[in-house]
Amino acid sequence: MDESILPPAQVYNVNPLEDLFHPLQEAIVHHDYEQIIDYATQAIDQVLQLQLLSLYDLRAHAYAMKAKFPSAFFDAQRIVSFAPKSSLGYLRTASLYSMSGNQIRAIQMLDGGMIVKNYQNTLPKTTTKTSHTTMALVPPPPSLRGATDREAQLLIKAKSIATQKLQSRVDFIAKLPMETYSMIIAYLRHSTKMICLQVSMTWRERILYCSAAWTNLVIQNTEDEDELIEVSSFIGPFIKKLVLDTSNESVRSVCLQRMKEGYFRRIQSLKLTALATQNLRPHVAAISIAFWRVQHTLTHLDINFGHDANQLTLSDILSSCNSITDLVYTTEYSMVEQTGDFSTFETHDSLVNLQIKTAWIGKESMQLILQQCPHIRRLLLDGCEGSVLDAMDEYGHNLEIVGYNAKSPIPTLEELNNPLSSDCIYQEKEDTALIENGKRKGRRLRIIYANDGGGISVPAVHLLPLLYHNMKTLENIFVNLPGLSSSDLQHYSTLYPDFRFERIIRLSFWPHDGIQQFMMQAIRYTTTLKYLSVANVHDMDTFVTTIMEFKYPLTTLRLSRISTNTHREKLLELFEKYEHISYQAITPRTPLSSTPIPASTTSSLSLVHPPLLPPPPPPRRTSSTSKSPRARITSTTINTPTPSTEIQCLKRATFRKCDEITDEILAKLSKIQTLNELALCTLHSVTAEGVDQTLASLGPYQLISLKLAEMDMVTDKSIKKMGAMFHLSRIHLESLPHITDHGIRLLVEKSTVWGGPPLDKLIVRFCPLVTTGCMVYAKNRIRAVQFETCQKK
Repeated sequence: MDESILPPAQVYNVNPLEDLFHPLQEAIVHHDYEQIIDYATQAIDQVLQLQLLSLYDLRAHAYAMKAKFPSAFFDAQRIVSFAPKSSLGYLRTASLYSMSGNQIRAIQMLDGGMIVKNYQNTLPKTTTKTSHTTMALVPPPPSLRGATDREAQLLIKAKSIATQKLQSRVDFIAKLPMETYSMIIAYLRHSTKMICLQVSMTWRERILYCSAAWTNLVIQNTEDEDELIEVSSFIGPFIKKLVLDTSNESVRSVCLQRMKEGYFRRIQSLKLTALATQNLRPHVAAISIAFWRVQHTLTHLDINFGHDANQLTLSDILSSCNSITDLVYTTEYSMVEQTGDFSTFETHDSLVNLQIKTAWIGKESMQLILQQCPHIRRLLLDGCEGSVLDAMDEYGHNLEIVGYNAKSPIPTLEELNNPLSSDCIYQEKEDTALIENGKRKGRRLRIIYANDGGGISVPAVHLLPLLYHNMKTLENIFVNLPGLSSSDLQHYSTLYPDFRFERIIRLSFWPHDGIQQFMMQAIRYTTTLKYLSVANVHDMDTFVTTIMEFKYPLTTLRLSRISTNTHREKLLELFEKYEHISYQAITPRTPLSSTPIPASTTSSLSLVHPPLLPPPPPPRRTSSTSKSPRARITSTTINTPTPSTEIQCLKRATFRKCDEITDEILAKLSKIQTLNELALCTLHSVTAEGVDQTLASLGPYQLISLKLAEMDMVTDKSIKKMGAMFHLSRIHLESLPHITDHGIRLLVEKSTVWGGPPLDKLIVRFCPLVTTGCMVYAKNRIRAVQFETCQKK
């Protein structure tokens, strides 16, 4: 064991009765009862104190051995406070400092113990030079021998060990090359960097001038903010991304002053939270000048004024920041007051991404913004009313992404044209009719989210013209339109007789009466639609009939809140059609696979899959990151069907609060061979047998993702079946009152027996019979586990 780690009960072994023993014996011999009382009382106090201190010392040592240093230091300080004249507390505290690597503090603590015990003349003579200590031990004088001499020797020995450690340390910051220590410092927390700045002049100099350490800086309400401000003139030139999240006005003032003085000459992104903008009115001129000084580098600005009224308007910001491309502007006041005067400066040509969160914004404000910032491509508005859509329709000629009081995450401009984005949603080739001389012409709106979370619908008089004028380019539409009366439906059908979405890929809407007929007519002849999500369908028969008329089947279907249960035949007909298409989407035969599967499994394959298909694919891919061991199993080879790249079919299905969905429909759905993601939520017409049969029909190699939520009929039997699905990598179980620890353990155990990796992700939420201990067991075998026990509010 390291000598600096002092064991408990051996740090201080001086007998507390030794000094009182002879006087007490003499008092007894002479029958001096007053002296007997005094000496006995002193002995009792010392014995009780020593027992208490020994317990604190024992616990401090135990805390330290478990690396719980805050608790260990707390107990050590209590020893010092209870017995300030004892060396025990100083020895234990110094030992803790030494264990944690702080030899300087350990030496200082031992010096304090020497001073308290009046042993300063026995201390090692030290001189300090650039944080290194040299020492010459001086032997203790004869007068300190005995009990007190043992305490002195312990202090001297502990200081000798700490000093030797201090002298033998390796300063890696001083010895490592710049490229190496820069990478290390860049990963440290800001609080740790502040501590490192105080180690030595060498560390301070190298850390302050390490550009990688200060690229991203967040200043919050912490003890380190004052230190950060002190070094801001040194680190300012390296900062590219700055977040001010502090209510300290002096800190904000210093940051603005540093901007004005040109220290933040490389800053590209700045965020001011509601805390940082409190009481900003007296500093409006200063912040405008600061923005102007960084105008050539600042491209991203996120400023939140909260509930404070201010005089810094949107026009003030844009006039000061000529190069800004991305702006998030948040205020709890109306934009009528915060838009400002745009007539005083020229058109802003850099801004392409604007997000405004406000109490209210209308057409006039939106018109001014779009006229002065004509190159905006992504516009997100929260707190707007319907007339702003008229302004977008009239002046937003370059808009590609629009969010109107949107609730869902909206793609960024980078994701819009990313060839690696999910499902290649935005990767359709440009229509040659929209290209002229290598540039886009005409309307170009591609994505719109308008009240997509439900609630208040968007007035059709404002939204339909925008959809119509961009119908040739729109790819993603997530909208909540109100129902239309017969006269309104006739009016819009006459006004927009050729309303057709030519490039639509994803559509989500609420098919209320009237609007269902209008929107379904717009997609009736589509050849591009892959994703369809609807809620509260007015006419289920007509809706399903239109889907069946599509030239190509959907890949994703989401149905929500369908209460009618009289039109199930149409859904059965749709899924039967998709079943036949799925057979065509799978290549009949491919070369034999050498991947092994259990021999016991092959005998039952014909019972699970239709006879027209070859046997199922092999188990999941192997992975070196799997946590659990695999059992050796007898293998046999099987034929492996592979999906065709030419035929698409249903891959994902979600049903939520649909009385239309029954066991019969799920049985038909399970025969679609391309289905690999399924979500069943709050389906009251489905039985436990229906769920079990669906999972059995899907077979062991088909599903990769499964969600069951608010399905009271689901039991451990269903959960057990999931464990035999070799490709199943994501499972979400929510609000299932009858599943237990037994079912979860069976799922985890069976999913880790066969070849291939275990589950990638398991989510269990609001299942009252599943315990934390069971989920700890699951976490040891599954890569990602999420568990919530609290009930929904």
